[in-house]
Amino acid sequence: MGYLSRYHITSEPNDPALLEALNSMCMHMTFYDGGDHYYPERCKWYEYQEELTELSKQVPHLLIKVERTGEESPDVGRCWFRNGTTTGEIKPEMVWPDPPLHALASPGPDPRAEAEKLKAAALAKLTDEEKAALGL
Repeated sequence: MGYLSRYHITSEPNDPALLEALNSMCMHMTFYDGGDHYYPERCKWYEYQEELTELSKQVPHLLIKVERTGEESPDVGRCWFRNGTTTGEIKPEMVWPDPPLHALASPGPDPRAEAEKLKAAALAKLTDEEKAALGL
């Protein structure tokens, strides 16, 4: 069956020559003009890095960026191509932000600390003989 991905292709500068090159070189699929980007239908395009590296030789003045989103989350990556070279697919770094602790309620009293205070107060009331009898 295969693994399907979506591709979002842009270039700097934006040049319609890229769409022409995509449709002439990658004959197994059709690319569409999305205004500021080009895209094929969701597809199995396992050789996209090799094919776009070759295609970038036809439009050496363009910096081509591809954003790929796979079927399974979080399978995403970006590649850049220019004049027969590529960065290879780069995966994003997922980083959790610091939590907004200021939005949480203030902490309540620690029950363990409260128990220690009660224990200390009770021990203070005991005589030395009572402490000895308890083994303290």
